Amino acid sequence: MQWRLKSLVQNAAALLPEQAGLAMYYLMQRSFGALRDYSPWRRTEAAIGIFDRIRRLDAEPVNATFFEVGTGRVPVVPLLLWLMGAKRTITVDLNRYLSTSLTLSAMRLLAAQQNELRGLLGERLVADRLASLEMQLDSAARRPIAEVLSRVGIDYRAPSDAAHTGIVDKSIDFHISYTVLEHVSEASIRAILAEGRRILAPAGLAVHFIDYSDHFSHSDRSIDAVHFLRFEDRQWQALAGNRFMYANRLRDDDFLRIAREAGFDIEIHEPRTDTEILEKLGRRVLPLARRFRDKPDPVLATTHAWLVLRPASKGRGAEVTRQS
Repeated sequence: MQWRLKSLVQNAAALLPEQAGLAMYYLMQRSFGALRDYSPWRRTEAAIGIFDRIRRLDAEPVNATFFEVGTGRVPVVPLLLWLMGAKRTITVDLNRYLSTSLTLSAMRLLAAQQNELRGLLGERLVADRLASLEMQLDSAARRPIAEVLSRVGIDYRAPSDAAHTGIVDKSIDFHISYTVLEHVSEASIRAILAEGRRILAPAGLAVHFIDYSDHFSHSDRSIDAVHFLRFEDRQWQALAGNRFMYANRLRDDDFLRIAREAGFDIEIHEPRTDTEILEKLGRRVLPLARRFRDKPDPVLATTHAWLVLRPASKGRGAEVTRQS
């Protein structure tokens, strides 16, 4: 869909009463957006990426408790983490976006295509969890979705604020998100990270994947991944300041700074740089709003990044960075 048309439709949906707006936006996603041909396989890279980066730092995700910021329509990452041995994932959303039909369809697909699942997860897959998933699906239609999810290690909470969880101090092993924090204001990110630091166990880790790209470019190939950096804040607010498409436009250096100021050491930093955009920035052919003009070209050309954070020890600066 052409990005200006998508912006108009989203802004129109945002003007409706909350439930009507949510219903309209869901219909739009199912008809034209990411949910049109929804597949849980798209999230296997996310779950494996979280799992493997935890192990890279000699931590153990098996039998661990996770806290996920931003569930979305289908809690596939928590489900896959459970299939790989996680004890439990508490997953929260400010709004109740979860779709029962899509969630059950995703669970049935994973259970039905076991060879593909085994091929993707490899030795990470816990075989008896797959058998348990099949057993739970036999009676899923007769039970509330919250009960179905709880039996596969998922504690879904919505509406719930990731900045005010009510969870006991130091009781979570891993604090995670995948393509969520780019949709949250800087003040809210600070509050979410502060809460994450409070609930993380002393040896816990925060693992976050951030998509810095213009999300309009995902469905409109006529614009590039940094197209939205040309707009001044007031212009961008008018185009995409609604609750369905909000993007903070923070860049990779901003997230690193915010994480350090929140009291975290940066253990893994894996930015992905778009070389074509980097070349265009070097030739100064891409227009930039004032707030982005002083940033280094490699920062502006970073379209995605993995960040793995560890609560900083007392008396220790939060400056450790391992870049891969």
